[in-house]
Amino acid sequence: MGRAPDYPPWRFVGDINQFVRSAWEELVCHFLRTNNLPYKHKEIHYYGSMNERKLSWLPELVIKDYAVEITGVFYHRHTEKYAAIIKTNRLKVVMITLRRYFEKAKQITDLIVSFYDLGKELPRAC
Repeated sequence: MGRAPDYPPWRFVGDINQFVRSAWEELVCHFLRTNNLPYKHKEIHYYGSMNERKLSWLPELVIKDYAVEITGVFYHRHTEKYAAIIKTNRLKVVMITLRRYFEKAKQITDLIVSFYDLGKELPRAC
């Protein structure tokens, strides 16, 4: 058996008519819907490999040709995985996280094209 997931369970949010796992995810989806910005939520899987291990990644959002990762805690094992998948798929990635985690991710890959500090840059109300 694999390791236990380290993320919260799904919950339905009526005003955006979808399931989310975090308040940050809800906030971003609400912002996008309110501003009529089309996105795909947890619909597109990306695959890669690292040290002969098969990897998969399901970003929270895909907006046009950008994969959007919304994360609070960003572990070292995540950066290596994302770096391998990003490179394999030639993805443009936007991270929505806390600055300290973004800096950690940038040490592994320079393929993350943009970063937003959720506590400072996204509007709280639309």
